[in-house]
Amino acid sequence: MTDYEAAIKRPGQDIKKLAIGCVLNVVPIVNFIVTGYIMKAAKKTMKKKNDLPEWKEWGDLFMTGLLATSIVLIYSLTGLRLLFAGFGAMVFGLIAGGAAVNMPMALAGGTIRMAVTLLLLASAMFMAPMAVMHYIDKGDFSAAFAVKNVFKKSVTADHGVAWIVMLVYGTAIMYLSMMVPYVGIAIGGYIVGLTAMTVFAGVYAKR
Repeated sequence: MTDYEAAIKRPGQDIKKLAIGCVLNVVPIVNFIVTGYIMKAAKKTMKKKNDLPEWKEWGDLFMTGLLATSIVLIYSLTGLRLLFAGFGAMVFGLIAGGAAVNMPMALAGGTIRMAVTLLLLASAMFMAPMAVMHYIDKGDFSAAFAVKNVFKKSVTADHGVAWIVMLVYGTAIMYLSMMVPYVGIAIGGYIVGLTAMTVFAGVYAKR
């Protein structure tokens, strides 16, 4: 069973490391180092270790964070492209057709297309955590796009529950963090990221 309590407590187990992560995550571009650190922590979780890694080898952390972020963007890219294309086509059709357009039919068709697109986008984001974990586990960027293996890891009850729990948890934490001016989102992002990747790494490690 996934240890959600340990994952939630993990960011606060070392205040110094927590402070470093929160401060670095405030700075754009530099925050790729933070993402890399979270991935390094996830790697330890895969080895059944819950202690936090040291903040060192920042160049490697930066590259790992950059590649992990790229994986999520690539997975979401197809859905986003379809989303914008579908919305644009619906609007263009209404404008170009003018009065001749059957408004209810046009809206119904556009709504169906948007719904399918949103489903594809949600599916991609559902698989993205396991894609990132596959990359971290194998140490190979291309491993994130071994779709068959990623899909197999994604369509499990453990991952489904983890994804929903982390979505709710992350939304709540980010909402609360917005109450802290300027730096709240960065701090919340670090806490949510470390917690979520700990959970997903634990799910991934179940063979």
